[in-house]
Amino acid sequence: MTSLASFPAETLLSIAAYLGIEEYRNFRLTCHTLANASRPLLSLRSFEGLPYRDDANRLDELSRMPSCASRIREVSFNMSCVDDYTALHHLYSRLWWMEAEERTERMERERRIYSELRPRFPMSWSFPDTLIQPMLGRLFNLTSLSLTWVSCPWKPGEGLSPYFSAKTSIQSNMDAVLSKQQAFIDALDSLELPLESLTIEGMVLRSISLGTPGGSGIKSLAKLRRFRVVIKAGIGAPYPYDKLEELVLMMPLLEDLRVEVVPTPWRLEDIREFLPRAALRNLHTFLLAGHGVSEVPAVSNFVLRHAPTLKRLELSAFDNSWSSAWPAISDKFDLESFRLEKLEDLPFNPWHPREHFRFGSEKWCPPSEPPASGDE
Repeated sequence: MTSLASFPAETLLSIAAYLGIEEYRNFRLTCHTLANASRPLLSLRSFEGLPYRDDANRLDELSRMPSCASRIREVSFNMSCVDDYTALHHLYSRLWWMEAEERTERMERERRIYSELRPRFPMSWSFPDTLIQPMLGRLFNLTSLSLTWVSCPWKPGEGLSPYFSAKTSIQSNMDAVLSKQQAFIDALDSLELPLESLTIEGMVLRSISLGTPGGSGIKSLAKLRRFRVVIKAGIGAPYPYDKLEELVLMMPLLEDLRVEVVPTPWRLEDIREFLPRAALRNLHTFLLAGHGVSEVPAVSNFVLRHAPTLKRLELSAFDNSWSSAWPAISDKFDLESFRLEKLEDLPFNPWHPREHFRFGSEKWCPPSEPPASGDE
């Protein structure tokens, strides 16, 4: 009689791939042969880590199994958090227009709902910084890494989404954020991962050390082709252009660069240069959001310097910075020589800028102003 051990492991793995979650669990409990053969299916191509689950330790376990680690190509970690004080402040700001008696009653009800939901989402990571480097080092096929401290972990209307604030997600937990960001940068510097895409949302760039002093750059960035960074600017502090330039210059093969800023209510100090030495020969996509009028000439020069290779360009601002600069930029592009593409619906700049210029599929048209009160 033929035993399961006589079947090729690939055949058993193919059978397991057609099973549902419960069926797969029972399949693995049948015997050691089936459990070992179907082990690679414990991991998927993409791994998504959320702050209210024990996903970091889960990824560490998977990385210790070579058959699982080899399947993982993309890793994302959402490390955003909800601050209780901010959550209650948001509650009050939404209810301030009510009559006092009605507002008090509604506030108590909202507080009760929040207190019932909060224990279900502990919003804390249970892995030390020292775990990051060995864990990533075992993911030898990793091509995409995404880290965020400013994106809501829930869909609109679900979980604690009504109480989440991107602006305070970092500020309420700054020491832990800095420690974790530095640990990831150090890991990328020590390892030589085959990364092609890197996203860091909420990066406190001015406070991060970029690689070993005197070194040749962060090793895992040498083959990077796509880089998106959302920078947490300091209140009243200079924008870290020098650090951004230093970081980008470590990516000689970069094709897609996207830079955003978490807005603050105070203006940033004027900066005259924007990536002045950057020469990105393969750059075909450049998206920039959240900058003000002081950066327009420098950014214009950066864009014009890369006009021969650019195929897609988006500029967004929270004021009317680009209205005067855009004609000078667009005149330098030979529109007929560009392959026109349909722009994807990307979650780019979630803070709704006042103006938005696009190049790649359509010419710019001024954003429509909302009608004034009483207008049709």
